[in-house]
Amino acid sequence: MDKKREILICFGAILSSLFFMLAVILGIILHIWTVIIAYKYSGIVPAALSLPFPVFAQIFWFVRIWIYEKTFFNPFCLLVTGYVIFWIIIRGLSFMSETLEAVDMKKSLN
Repeated sequence: MDKKREILICFGAILSSLFFMLAVILGIILHIWTVIIAYKYSGIVPAALSLPFPVFAQIFWFVRIWIYEKTFFNPFCLLVTGYVIFWIIIRGLSFMSETLEAVDMKKSLN
């Protein structure tokens, strides 16, 4: 394995790991905000129901706030959209690193 390729694999793995940790922290903050929105717009029962189901709650309240605000360009919808794009980038980096490593493993076995 050449040095540039090895550095690229390590860089992708480290970057995807750091992004993953950041995504977990952002996910917790986003979920807390989702529960607050549920409480603000519908009361304690919807907030309590949103608490144990983060992904479903965020999808539900994303659509609900989009309809309620009559625009996609509100802070909550933009944050959820950005969060989904961030996860796609993380998976892409992880896939790139894993694919490069697998190709190098096959080459070293042959």
